[in-house]
Amino acid sequence: MKIKTLNILLILLSAFLIIACVENVVDANNNPGAIIVTITSPKDSSTISTGSTEITYKVEGTISPKFVELYINNAFIKNFQPSGSSLPKVFLEIDTSNIGKKINFHIIYFDNNGTSVKSNVVKEVLIQRGARLPYAPYNLSIAKLGDGTAINLSWRDTSETVNNFEIHRKIGFKGIYSLYRTVAGDVRNINDTGLNKDSTYYYKIRGVNSVGVSPFSNEVNSDNLFSSGTLEPPTNLIAQARGTRLIILTWKDNSQDENFFAIERKGEWGDFSRIATVLKDVTYFRDTTTGLFPGGNFSYRIKAYSSKDSAHSNISTTTTYSFDLPAPSNLTGNYDKPQRVVNLNWVNNDTQGLIKNFEIERSVNDKSNFVSIGTVPSTQTNFTDSTTQINKVYYYRVAGLNNEKQYSEYSNEIAISTY
Repeated sequence: MKIKTLNILLILLSAFLIIACVENVVDANNNPGAIIVTITSPKDSSTISTGSTEITYKVEGTISPKFVELYINNAFIKNFQPSGSSLPKVFLEIDTSNIGKKINFHIIYFDNNGTSVKSNVVKEVLIQRGARLPYAPYNLSIAKLGDGTAINLSWRDTSETVNNFEIHRKIGFKGIYSLYRTVAGDVRNINDTGLNKDSTYYYKIRGVNSVGVSPFSNEVNSDNLFSSGTLEPPTNLIAQARGTRLIILTWKDNSQDENFFAIERKGEWGDFSRIATVLKDVTYFRDTTTGLFPGGNFSYRIKAYSSKDSAHSNISTTTTYSFDLPAPSNLTGNYDKPQRVVNLNWVNNDTQGLIKNFEIERSVNDKSNFVSIGTVPSTQTNFTDSTTQINKVYYYRVAGLNNEKQYSEYSNEIAISTY
């Protein structure tokens, strides 16, 4: 009898404690005390994305936060601890398995005074696919079109949502990037027309959606230049075959910081490899190194090296001749002071009739900037330069060329003073 009475007392005590605990969690709409808990965001029937969404709530009354519990569809999810005396930050963490579903949620606030208060229940919240920043576009590539006054840009992108792509452009290595053009998010290549073929155009792009902008893509430019830092690349590299095993290179030096230039070459297969080096400020090289052969396609680039950086030029390709053209020789000349003209003479070594014309080139005061000043038929081995000025030093050289506009090696060079 005593055991049965004890069991009844224990049951009644447990029921009392359960009722006491349940009654201690007070609904916000029926709170007899001083604390009221209200969720302000998200709201009923709103839409949120997968991933992390912060719950905005307020607690009114005299409070000392202990922790906050989150419930979704009446199931306990997580306990959130405060930082100091501030209210805990509470987040909904929703994975992609809930896309298209609706949820109800609420929180319970626990205070250090032993009070726990239930918030309002937010109902019918729709879950959609999470919006995120676009990824950086990749494989941005460039192709010159026609005579070089137009280029095509193409790229790839795997972002979930891209509303637009921004194309940023600058002109020249030291130019400043600015937004040049915006295109739709489903575009993957564009043409840029009306360009100056003597300028170098640089490009990079990024994606844009409602969340923000992606990082920029890789950078490309219209002349395939590259710099690892602030060293400005050499430009305007021109490779010109002058025989079966001779290619002449010229380029423009844009920097005062390089220590030397490396000449790099590749054939139709394989990668670029260094074949020679030249001192800084040199902009001319004769390639007669091992590996050249008749009728071969060879590509070149010039790589500048400073103490800290490196930079390489555009790539230039040429094809060696199937046979050699005989070069003129024994170039001589004199200055006719009364007439203010320079008279030139040379020897034609062509015995097979391959040479059709001779081209005369001249440089003023140095040997680095030869330009053509005239052409004569192969039957003529003299030339009069009537465009000279007094108090100058002129350098001359002559080359033969055939009907296919192939050139022979140059003759010897001579210097003529008009002082």
